[in-house]
Amino acid sequence: MQRSTHRPALLIILFGIVLAANCLFIYLEIEMARQITKALLMPVLIGLVISSSWFSEKRFLFVVLLFSWLGDLLLLGKGQVFFLSGLSCFLLAHLTYIFIFNKLKPLRYLSTKKFIYTAVTPLTIAAVVLNIVWGNLHELKYPVLAYMIVITIMYIAAGNAYDYIEKKNILLLAGAKLFLASDAILAINLFYQKTIIFDVAVMITYGLAQLLLVIGLRSATKNNSESIVYTPG
Repeated sequence: MQRSTHRPALLIILFGIVLAANCLFIYLEIEMARQITKALLMPVLIGLVISSSWFSEKRFLFVVLLFSWLGDLLLLGKGQVFFLSGLSCFLLAHLTYIFIFNKLKPLRYLSTKKFIYTAVTPLTIAAVVLNIVWGNLHELKYPVLAYMIVITIMYIAAGNAYDYIEKKNILLLAGAKLFLASDAILAINLFYQKTIIFDVAVMITYGLAQLLLVIGLRSATKNNSESIVYTPG
C-alpha cells in the first residue's frame, strides 16, 4: 500500500530527471541520447496515469499521452512525411484534451466576456507566430494553420475549465499556456531561425506542459466516479 502511494511522486521525479537529461543532451548535441530521453518522456507520464488511483478522465488522458508519444517518435524522423504524421498525432492529442476539458466544464457555458479574456492570449500568439513563419511554410501552410486553430481551442477550453474566482484547475490553464508557448517556439525554430536555445526551450515548455496537465487532471477529477460537470447559476 505504501509503495503504491509513493509511486506517483517517484514517477514525477523520474520525469523531471529524464526531461533535464534530454535538455542537457540537446545542449551538448548528443543526438542518440537526446532521442532516447525524448522517447522516454511520455511513457513515464503514462506510467504516472496508470499508477494513480482512479479518476474519471483517466482513460482519455491515457489516449492523449499515447498520441503525444507517437507524435514525439514521429517527429524524431526527418522529412515532411514524418513532420505531418507527428503533427497529426498532436492534433488528435489536443482534440482529446478539448474533449476532456469540455467534460469538466462545457464550452457552451462559456460567457462572451470570459471567451474574450481567455482567447486574447492564444489568438495573439498565433497571429504573431504565423506572421513570422508564414512565408517559409510553403505547402505546410494549411496543416500548420489547422493545428494552430486546434491548440487555440484547447487553450480556450482549458481557460473555460479554470475558475478565476476560486482558482480551481489552475494547473490546466498553466499547462495550456506552456503548451502554446512550446508550439510557438517550435514553429519559429523550425521555420524561421533554428538555435539550440530554442530546441531546449521547446522541450522544457513541452515537458512541463504535459506534466502540469496530467497532474491538473488528476486533481480535478480524482476520486470521482463521474466527471465534474458545470451547471450554470
